[in-house]
Amino acid sequence: MQNDYSDPRWQKLRLNVMDRDNWRCVACGDATATLHVHHKRYCGKIWDSPPEDLQTLCNVCHAALGTHPKAGVWYEVISKIKPEVLVADNWRELKKEVREDAVAFAVCNCPQCGSHQFGSQNRLLNCLSCGWSMELTHYTFLHKPATIVDPERERARLEAEDRERKRASAFGTMKTWIRKCRDFGFTDEQIWSAAFPEQAVPIGYRFDGGGLLSAGDLSDDEVQKIRAYLTSGMSFRDVVFEIASLSPAGRDALVRSGY
Repeated sequence: MQNDYSDPRWQKLRLNVMDRDNWRCVACGDATATLHVHHKRYCGKIWDSPPEDLQTLCNVCHAALGTHPKAGVWYEVISKIKPEVLVADNWRELKKEVREDAVAFAVCNCPQCGSHQFGSQNRLLNCLSCGWSMELTHYTFLHKPATIVDPERERARLEAEDRERKRASAFGTMKTWIRKCRDFGFTDEQIWSAAFPEQAVPIGYRFDGGGLLSAGDLSDDEVQKIRAYLTSGMSFRDVVFEIASLSPAGRDALVRSGY
């Protein structure tokens, strides 16, 4: 946004806006104070804004809006607020009659960062992105596309998204690792055993009474024979047929190993 307030295009526009507003502050009605022309929203250069996005304010009411580099805040007469743009308001919570000509403080986006997501707690409106906040001591309403978000739900949503990103990244890494293992000639059984050793008891071992892995009852020759069968590419049915003559300990080792 260009801030050349001496440009004749801006000077002409601001005079037209002040004339439209009868040379009075639209918030308090003061016609004697120094008058400013306030941008509700910015679009391009300061003189590019349409007249409906500009309003005349006295220096006091303009200063009350605080610094607003992203605009998004202004004053609005309650009777002129269109229902379709009203997200939430605070005057219904005041439990008193509100005059139709009362002036409300409009918030469309965070004036500091431009975010449209706000939290509201303990009569405080706060931006969830940068922490900007304001006390709801004046009639206030949120103007679309602003939204009220439950901070706890938003935090849970962000955490869930972060977990899903990490899960997707880990899954991609795992697939790359498996593909490389296959390129080096490892079988799927070997890859599974390496990736998830706790899911299968290695051939030749067993769990003792305390749940610890210890050497089984098979001889080294029997262990090598079983491993050879399992990595030979034979079908499981053929492997079972071939080892039928092995000792009971050998068959038990296969069962414990998940084969």
